[in-house]
Amino acid sequence: MNRSTLITLVFIGISETILLLGLWQWFALQSAQQLTVLRSELTGSHSAVVESYRHLTSVVLRQNIDRLTIRNLLTHIQTTPPDQLPQLRGLLYRELILTYRILRDHHVQSLQIILPSGDSFLRFERPDIITENVSAKRLTVRRAIATRSFQHGFETGMSLPSSRYVYPLLDKEKLIAIIDFGVDTSNTRRRVFASFRNASRNAHQLIVRRDQLDMTPIPDVEKIFRPTVLHPEFVAQIAADVPVFNKHHFDQTGDTALNDWVSQLDNYLGKLTKLHDAIAKKTYFSDYVCVQLNTCFAINLSPIANTENHVIAYSVSYIDAPNYRQDTIYFVLLGCIASLLIIATAFVFKGWLESKQYLHAITEHMAEGLYVVTNNGLIVHVNQAATDILGYARHQLIGQNAHRLFHLHPATVKTDEVLPCILQIAAYSGQILHTEEECFYHRDGHKIHVSLTASPLKSSHQIAGTIVLFRDVTQAYQNQLHLKQADIAFQNFGEALLVTDASVNIQAVNTAFTDITGYTELEVLGKNPRLLSSGQQNDTFYANLWDTLNHHGHWQGEIINRHKNGKLFPAWLKITAVFNEKKHILGYVAICRDLSDLHQKDDLLRDLAQHDQLTTLANRSAFIEKLKETIIIAGQNHQELALLYLDIDRFKRINDTLGHLVGDALLKEIAQRLRTLVNSYSYCARIGGDEFSILINDFYLSGPPSQVAQQILILVREPICIASNDLHITVSIGICLFPQDGTDGISLLKNADAAMYFAKKQGRDSYCYFNPDMATDVARRFTVESSLRRALSENQLRLFYQPKIALSTNRVIGFEALLRWQHPEQGLLAPGHFLDEARDAGLMPALTEWVVHEAARASAEWRAAGLPVGRIACNLDALVLDAGVLKNMLLQAVKSAGITADDLDLEIVETAMSPTTQTSQFWHDLVAAGFKLAIDDFGTGESSLARLKELPVNALKIDRRFVRDIEQDGNDRAIVRTIVAMAKALGIETIAEGVETQAQLDFLRELGADAAQGYFISHPMPAIEVAEFVKKHLTNST
Repeated sequence: MNRSTLITLVFIGISETILLLGLWQWFALQSAQQLTVLRSELTGSHSAVVESYRHLTSVVLRQNIDRLTIRNLLTHIQTTPPDQLPQLRGLLYRELILTYRILRDHHVQSLQIILPSGDSFLRFERPDIITENVSAKRLTVRRAIATRSFQHGFETGMSLPSSRYVYPLLDKEKLIAIIDFGVDTSNTRRRVFASFRNASRNAHQLIVRRDQLDMTPIPDVEKIFRPTVLHPEFVAQIAADVPVFNKHHFDQTGDTALNDWVSQLDNYLGKLTKLHDAIAKKTYFSDYVCVQLNTCFAINLSPIANTENHVIAYSVSYIDAPNYRQDTIYFVLLGCIASLLIIATAFVFKGWLESKQYLHAITEHMAEGLYVVTNNGLIVHVNQAATDILGYARHQLIGQNAHRLFHLHPATVKTDEVLPCILQIAAYSGQILHTEEECFYHRDGHKIHVSLTASPLKSSHQIAGTIVLFRDVTQAYQNQLHLKQADIAFQNFGEALLVTDASVNIQAVNTAFTDITGYTELEVLGKNPRLLSSGQQNDTFYANLWDTLNHHGHWQGEIINRHKNGKLFPAWLKITAVFNEKKHILGYVAICRDLSDLHQKDDLLRDLAQHDQLTTLANRSAFIEKLKETIIIAGQNHQELALLYLDIDRFKRINDTLGHLVGDALLKEIAQRLRTLVNSYSYCARIGGDEFSILINDFYLSGPPSQVAQQILILVREPICIASNDLHITVSIGICLFPQDGTDGISLLKNADAAMYFAKKQGRDSYCYFNPDMATDVARRFTVESSLRRALSENQLRLFYQPKIALSTNRVIGFEALLRWQHPEQGLLAPGHFLDEARDAGLMPALTEWVVHEAARASAEWRAAGLPVGRIACNLDALVLDAGVLKNMLLQAVKSAGITADDLDLEIVETAMSPTTQTSQFWHDLVAAGFKLAIDDFGTGESSLARLKELPVNALKIDRRFVRDIEQDGNDRAIVRTIVAMAKALGIETIAEGVETQAQLDFLRELGADAAQGYFISHPMPAIEVAEFVKKHLTNST
């Protein structure tokens, strides 16, 4: 939709809307005025009818009722006994029956004589009803009795809804009776509507509130009324529901038709919210309603209030409204005529606007810039292309001198003199100037090469200015250079480039294309790129490719191509459609990158994610995934599985003594040996550290799990030579079965690990099947671990101290600090109850640090108290502590306690003496700092004498196993004698452990051992008992 059409439609829409709203307002105002006039006429007519009935009843009262005879009868009634009243009622009835008939002829249906007491004495329309108190239910009667004046009102109390005219009858200012006249509302309405005979047809009805029927004593009153659709709280009087029609226009056969349209009107009116609102507000309602295109009625609901001013009924009138039909037709015709005039005017306006827009569009949509200057060189018009080319906004150009603004370079502009513009000179002479060598300058200062034509602008045969048409040819000027540069870039682009025409025939390729595909440029020019097709992509793939390319102008994705030599290679292909200004495809440019190397790297990454880098076996995550998959399949096939969990025995010792390089080589060799057992029915993985797992899914092919475990044990036992070291390796294997020992991977791994732990406890180099008791032991170990962590934080650990005495002097030379756990439930626990769990849980560093700090603190207290406690020995598990951390921790402990390193002995096992556990320099640094180094349990390890000579060892502690049987076992005596002799030769002190008898003590003293400790000397004691022991032993020794 173009702009002129849009403006025209908006103009038509706004004009039509204003017109229709104006006409509708006028029409609605006219209709409202007519309804107001009609309502006024109805109200006036009703008032006239009511007044006429009042006049009628007043005349009848004066002439026919207010007579001496009637007065005497009524006066006599006041004093007459009740049994004679019927006779007087008969006399009164005969006197006035003719008067009542005259009233009936004039549509006054009710005449009643009421006594001053309010009781009804005679009702001419119902003589059978007597002695009924009327004043109790009728306000007009009560008011007439009370005020002795005329009363009028609409009531339903003792009769059908009617207008009541109530007169007091006085005799010498004494009230002797009330004369009550009643006119049925239907008669009132008939007389009112008799004045509307000019209407083709009309109707009326009375609707009364339902609750008013309960106040009417007339039998079967419900039969006189029917429900009405106008409002659910009202009923319509049947007698009044007879249309009044013009007999000149309708005959008797039209009654049914009239009743039909009244019903149609009632159905329509009953749905109107505004009618219900008017009834709720007890106000008038007037409106026009059309039941057919040519049949319209003026509807009027007039509220009728009773004497208490409560609206209890409505008079509903249906009056034919031919004027409304005519006004409606006039309104429609006038609207159509006005609309046609507006549309005609709009199309004339549209033609003028389109011509103007057409001329404007010609200049605005030109690719060339255009501007118009006056003879003074001032710009009066400029098109969009000119603003785009020059970089100025339109308002920045209008009114400016073109020559000074952009024709001259800013550096050449002189304020005192400006050379005349050659474009205007040519125009002034009436010539048309065309040049390809002119330059304009952009707003930002850069030069624009332009091709322009300057023509004179003539008005009334006179030159009024100059029209300049120009286009930017800077790009064309630079295209050759750019094309050359582009060709160089094209040929040297690192990825393959391919250019095709719109028919997808190859037009150009670069050097990278030749390198990747093997095809030369001459071999592919003019051919379709499908020559690279590998056949790996189906027709759906290519259909989606072309659909994306045609809809979005580009496509990219991975594809398999075929090299000239037939080899397939993955490639990332990006195709871009090249469009001209008209959005027509000129061709396609494709960039292709060989993904072979990337895929190899991806494969490698996937392999690394699934395999252990050291052993190339599957890693833990891959094994768990495999285990999950195998469990699902086994569960579906009701098949058993076996999980073998392997751990290399004493691997940490190898790692610490021979170094991580040897440890890694060992792991690779173990993995290679395990790989020889792996086949299609088993799966092997390195779970972590020195732990491996083997999953067996077919016992029939592999044999029982115990057989596989035995094969592994035999295979691992074969010596391994690494870096000139002959290693004899064993493994411990735990076995669990699916589904007996677990139905999920985590449970199987946990239970197999528990079984492996029991295999280690049985002496290593063996296998063990899982049983539920193992799970209990694992739970116990977990409980111990958790409790031990809590013990560290809640100060449940204790140090006991066992004294060491010099055998030559029997003096205390020091104490060994021994760890105990004051368990809140199990009491005091020795290290054997928790050290293995602590070592497995990695708690040894924390325990060691606590022991050293606590021993240093106790030593400081004793020394401050002047007790000669000697040196305090602390056991170090050097294999679980980093050398640097251990050194810093020891130095910090003695510093914070306020003692020196000379006050502590460090006891280590023989395995810590190996060359690569910690360097010799580390031990020398500790000894140089003042610590004394002792080898604990000497004779039970594998240390060499050469290593013993190299380390700065101060003491050897002879293991208790050699001391225990020294009295009976000659071998033990020989071993102890050898150790003592060797130590003396090396200048190293010897301390015997586990001395339990005097004979053992005497033998050791005889051999020349330096010191001893054991139960014979003293059991380990808490710190609080050390002072007493030292003092007592000091006294005994003197």
